[in-house]
Amino acid sequence: MFPNSLPVLLSFAALALAGCAPVPHRANVVPEIRGTLILGASPARNVAVLIGTSSEYSAPCKDAAVVTTTDEQGEFRIPSRQETELPYSLLNPPDTVRQLTNLCFQAQGKPVLFGGQFVTPRSTPSLLAVVCNPDLPKQRSPISVDQICR
Repeated sequence: MFPNSLPVLLSFAALALAGCAPVPHRANVVPEIRGTLILGASPARNVAVLIGTSSEYSAPCKDAAVVTTTDEQGEFRIPSRQETELPYSLLNPPDTVRQLTNLCFQAQGKPVLFGGQFVTPRSTPSLLAVVCNPDLPKQRSPISVDQICR
């Protein structure tokens, strides 16, 4: 081999692998959610709105934290939230990764209600518009738990 070939080979290897380096990117960790909560045929006022990411079938609201409350018309808005992160894996580019978001509600002195579970892309912002009413027929969520939001 030529004596000066090692630096040249290392330079080519560095250039070839440069596209494989993990690059920080903005990830959408919470989608924007706008909605209305109805309880007993009336707008639900001052009810805590919670967001979580638990994938536990029996407790989807287990890790949920309060992010806002409903207003006088039972309406709420959760702004989207982004964070800078590195890709999880070179085999899963950012545009293939999805975010699990659980929407839950808790009126004062009442048990937590599971609103719904939503799966959205982390690479692009999402806007979800929902109406939540436990008195309407329930829909099955992706985790087979009844959800009250549509």
